[in-house]
Amino acid sequence: MPHIQVLEILGKCGLRAAINQWCSTGSILIGPDMMRDLASGEALKPLDLGERDPVTKTLGILDAADYPTYLIQPLFEILRQHGQFKAAWIFGPPKSAPPTAGLPVYYVLTLMDPRDEKLFHVFNIVAQSARADRCGVELSLTNPADTEEIKKLFRAATPFFRAADYQPPGQPMA
Repeated sequence: MPHIQVLEILGKCGLRAAINQWCSTGSILIGPDMMRDLASGEALKPLDLGERDPVTKTLGILDAADYPTYLIQPLFEILRQHGQFKAAWIFGPPKSAPPTAGLPVYYVLTLMDPRDEKLFHVFNIVAQSARADRCGVELSLTNPADTEEIKKLFRAATPFFRAADYQPPGQPMA
């Protein structure tokens, strides 16, 4: 049976699949939505990183002890492997937001310079796979040219990833 049909069938049945189970490089669970998107090709389309209208959201700063490690660890691995990624933060809903009955949603903000839509797409696939129906995750990029915004980010929250060779604007040399 062709692999596309297997993905479609498993996805429509609402099943999850383990990829590379028991492999020394690690395994990953993909949910039914991801399998259907892989079968249709939707999951493999890179995101358009063109200029968009800015979106304003109020986010909550998470304590490092509250980070979802099942999400952070795979993201950290891909971030450290690619020099384009300079820093990444994870946020949650604001503390003042009413609790929701659904899955928690995390917001991952990355600083990528230069921007690479194919690499950011791979980052998105890793994020969506790592969440494994435990949470929602939204990804966004900061504008590397907006040094004032980057300064504000570093003052407001500690990134969960920062490239060793990256010096944030306005911070003294370490």
